[in-house]
Amino acid sequence: MRPARVRSVEVQSALAAAVRFNAALNGFSARTEVEDAWVGMRKEFVESILPGVPDLKAFDAERFVREAATCDFMKCGIERAEFRSIHSGTLWLRRVCRLCLEYHGDRAAGSVLAEVLRDVGFAVVQRSHRQPGYLLGVRCL
Repeated sequence: MRPARVRSVEVQSALAAAVRFNAALNGFSARTEVEDAWVGMRKEFVESILPGVPDLKAFDAERFVREAATCDFMKCGIERAEFRSIHSGTLWLRRVCRLCLEYHGDRAAGSVLAEVLRDVGFAVVQRSHRQPGYLLGVRCL
C-alpha cells in the first residue's frame, strides 16, 4: 500500500497556515501540500472578501486530477461555489474514486448535484443536515 498524500486548497491564508502547521506537528509535512487558492467562486467575489491578496489564484481541479492520475478521496467544502464547480461538463470527476461534497441549499438543490455525480459513474447517497447538506459518492475506476 502506498502512503497517503494530502492536497489541501484553502482561500484563507491563516487557515492554510494552520493546515501546514498541523501537518508538521503530526509528522506529515512531506506528504502534505497546501495551495493558497480559491475554488469555483467569481474572482470579483474573492477579491471583495480578501482585499489584501489580489494575486490569489484559482485552483484548477482538472489540472490537479490529471497530474495526480487518480484521486482516492476528495472532500469539497467550497462555500456555495459547488454549483459553479460541479456540473455536467466536469470531466475530472471521472478520476475521483470517493467524494464527500458539501452543498448549500435545499434537498432539491443537492439532488441536482447528485445527478451530475451519477452521470459520471458515482453511486450517491444524499444526507440532509439542515444547512449544508452532503453528497457521498463512490465509484470504481
